[in-house]
Amino acid sequence: MGFMPAGKRKWVRLRSDGAMEVVKLHSDRGFIFYGGFGLSFPWIPHGDWKDVRWHKTPKSAVVDLHFEPESKVDWSISKSRTHAANQAQAVSAEICETCEKWFKKMSGQRELLNELERRRSKPGFCNYVQDLTTYLFWQARIGKVGLLTAEYKPYLESYFGEDGYAKLSRLLDETVRTSNPG
Repeated sequence: MGFMPAGKRKWVRLRSDGAMEVVKLHSDRGFIFYGGFGLSFPWIPHGDWKDVRWHKTPKSAVVDLHFEPESKVDWSISKSRTHAANQAQAVSAEICETCEKWFKKMSGQRELLNELERRRSKPGFCNYVQDLTTYLFWQARIGKVGLLTAEYKPYLESYFGEDGYAKLSRLLDETVRTSNPG
């Protein structure tokens, strides 16, 4: 499918616009891996325990906008070798089929912005700080100003720290100034 290995249980495919499509098996630190996927935008920062970090390479790619299944999906794979092979075949086929459709759907700016607005309207949106950060940077990228409200500050400061929050604010202002709406 054009994905390249990019670390332990992570595969990445580059888009022409610089964004990365990421498929990953997450470990529960117990007996199960969980499959998931999403988009990584190299121009959107992540908090890393009170610091601002970037993910500009396939190896450092971190999902900014993850796929949210509409129904209860079980993409778990047992870490037990006797059960894993059969589960892995079924799960990987289902993930591949689903991710191709979703990545295609999220290939346009309008679709991405609509998806971010849909998520913003859900209760508890601010609790998913990377979704909030992604939303803010996409809005700044299309030239919207004044998005960093007092409502968002406690969530972002807890993720980026006080200094990181100040840096984030400067980065958002810079993104608005350099954006090219349209």
